[in-house]
Amino acid sequence: MDFADDMDPFATPQAETPADPRRIGTAIQLAFTRCFPGLLGAFLIVMFVNVLVMQSRP
Repeated sequence: MDFADDMDPFATPQAETPADPRRIGTAIQLAFTRCFPGLLGAFLIVMFVNVLVMQSRP
């Protein structure tokens, strides 16, 4: 089955060329902008629950 090598998602021609630092920067920026709202929301939820627990204690 020789055609399986052509369908390999990791065997891309971009992997052979040296990585462009601008492309790496945009990938990091994209990942940060995708993950940051979720991390901020989780932090706010944890702080809100923490405040509720502290208020409920005598």
